[in-house]
Amino acid sequence: LSQASNWNAGWNHSHTYEDGYQPLIPANTTIILTAWYDNSANNPLNPDPDQWVGAGQRTTDEMSHAWIAVTHLDDEGFERMLAEREERDRRTFAGSGGDE
Repeated sequence: LSQASNWNAGWNHSHTYEDGYQPLIPANTTIILTAWYDNSANNPLNPDPDQWVGAGQRTTDEMSHAWIAVTHLDDEGFERMLAEREERDRRTFAGSGGDE
């Protein structure tokens, strides 16, 4: 759904989608958070590549957390929003000179 490449701890920690562009996820979908870290010497933000780092609660440990805000839609609402977005995207594509 999103990716934060070259993440920096000084960034804002919330990523908010613009209205009308939030993912529409069908009922019974499982969301999996995958995170990985570049602790190599190639990462200019890594102060000590030789330092062993493991999972934990300290700020020097590797941590990953997802806070996901969810709005539940009934089937009718989901289908309506999906159709509205498909129509918007179709018009945007047609207006850009693209072929369908």
